[in-house]
Amino acid sequence: MVVSLGWYSSQALSSLVISFTFTLARMLHHTDHKLPATIIAITGLPCTGKSTLAAQLQQQFAWPLLAKDAIKESLFDSLGWSDRAWSRRLSDASYELLFALLAQVISVRGRAIVEANFRFPEHTQRFAALHEVGELQLLQIVCITDGALLQQRYLQRARSGKRHPGHVDLDAYVELAPQLALATTAVTKLPQVALDDRMGYDAAGPRRCTVARALTGSAKGVGV
Repeated sequence: MVVSLGWYSSQALSSLVISFTFTLARMLHHTDHKLPATIIAITGLPCTGKSTLAAQLQQQFAWPLLAKDAIKESLFDSLGWSDRAWSRRLSDASYELLFALLAQVISVRGRAIVEANFRFPEHTQRFAALHEVGELQLLQIVCITDGALLQQRYLQRARSGKRHPGHVDLDAYVELAPQLALATTAVTKLPQVALDDRMGYDAAGPRRCTVARALTGSAKGVGV
């Protein structure tokens, strides 16, 4: 199941965490006590709030968090950093490590949160291959926001100096700007539930219930 999120408020985020709590409790209730591996995959374009959401869910569930940028920055520190081409090479290496770690989680029926700007269709195939490792329950969250806001946030972050310089974000902006402007990202071809707080809604109202029902439906074994 895919859940699409806008640039969410703290209230909306809390609502989502509550929905996940009840949903996962139902998902993981098996009479034979042989629980499947469970992965929450958080994806979307840069600056859509993936890291914030991942940290909140990690705090709520106390599950391991596997973040692509954390792996990539570790590689920068150990191997050095250079230009955009080198950054892309280390991105590829980071994804290889990420999927290797996910395979280990699945092999022991573990649970984890994974956060990255996954690529379609390449990573759809990689997620599909994970089902061959062992029984897997996968929830995918796609974070979205308005294109103009996305560009603004990306440039603010790139100029802030808070990110590892190895990302060379300003150089990458030339390449990413068209996609950021459209605010689109290619993801797995699964039904999506839109939750966009730019439109305005009560986080405790009907939309929260819609998300909860959609996620509960994923307990039937929807994968990518």
